[in-house]
Amino acid sequence: FINSFTPDGEVSTLPTVSAAKVFFGTSRGTLYCLSTEDIQIPIWSKNYKSGITTSIAFEDDNFCFGTDNGVLYNISSNTGKTLWVKRLHSGLKENIVITEDSVYCMTKSHVLYAVSKKEGIIKWNLSSWDRLITGPVVSGNHVFVSADTRLFMIAADSGHILWSHDFIREIRWFSASMGKVFAVCRDKNIYCLVSEPYIKFDPKILNFGSFKKAAKETVHLLIKNTTDKKVTVKLKTNDNWYKLPEGII
Repeated sequence: FINSFTPDGEVSTLPTVSAAKVFFGTSRGTLYCLSTEDIQIPIWSKNYKSGITTSIAFEDDNFCFGTDNGVLYNISSNTGKTLWVKRLHSGLKENIVITEDSVYCMTKSHVLYAVSKKEGIIKWNLSSWDRLITGPVVSGNHVFVSADTRLFMIAADSGHILWSHDFIREIRWFSASMGKVFAVCRDKNIYCLVSEPYIKFDPKILNFGSFKKAAKETVHLLIKNTTDKKVTVKLKTNDNWYKLPEGII
């Protein structure tokens, strides 16, 4: 090995490398920034009083992480200065994802949060499950999480659940990219799902029959291929599905 560094506590998440620097946190609440050229002497370090329990997620010149006492931090990667702090209802865990305008994280009480990257204001939160196993993962305009055997796709801007899929065995890991989700389950199989089977329609065009009252917001059409290669089309508003009359599409 080239050299080594001993932090002040246990490191329970993967180190993150960005711009020739290595970032990680410890169980004693210390965040370290080390040089990739020589990790023996920290460029800077700071203690946040509670154990750092999430990954370090980067976007541009700032990064976010969470602590065991439920605090989400946004920090300047150049100076270590705190840009904003947001206290959530319980300790944070596992993965944090930063996009152009949002930070996505989940807590130990199984609540998924979307927080605005600029101001640190909660945009939405979701707790439609008893236990979160993996996530969040962001791909395009969608956020994915898994809960035991079920995989959820969520609209990133609103927090609405667009679909969920139930596997036979518990989901261990998954990733999402280019309109597909790849899930590894405890039955030792890897599965591929099409992640975006929805087509958005303007509610103004849905002025027929029972849909006129239901379609107050943007709705989605689910295109489902059946075994005989015909196409089944259904309309979803909120949590209700409707079969479209023939000739609409």
